[in-house]
Amino acid sequence: MMGLYRFETQMTAGNGEHSVSGLGASTSAKEAIRVGFDYFKGNLSRVSATAKFSEHEYHLHVVELHNTGPSTATSLAALIALCSVLLAKPLQEQMVVLGSMTLGGVINPV
Repeated sequence: MMGLYRFETQMTAGNGEHSVSGLGASTSAKEAIRVGFDYFKGNLSRVSATAKFSEHEYHLHVVELHNTGPSTATSLAALIALCSVLLAKPLQEQMVVLGSMTLGGVINPV
């Protein structure tokens, strides 16, 4: 079952680490977020030519809005959230991201 989630991001000075909260003990949901983070980390130069990955720590908090449980299809949304916080460009409040991606950047169809 698909759910509705709000991603809240924070970037602070640090050493390139990331943390995720709001998913409980679901390892598969955390793995989906890690896929988005790893793609973000590996392709940072394509996102921003001047950003230094190792100068920041990234925190992503997932707020579940419909009580459907943690989702394993959030890697693409995590990537978009991380790019948004790095570039300091907020997304539109009404934005909806459907689908997920692989570690290689392939978008999985919905």
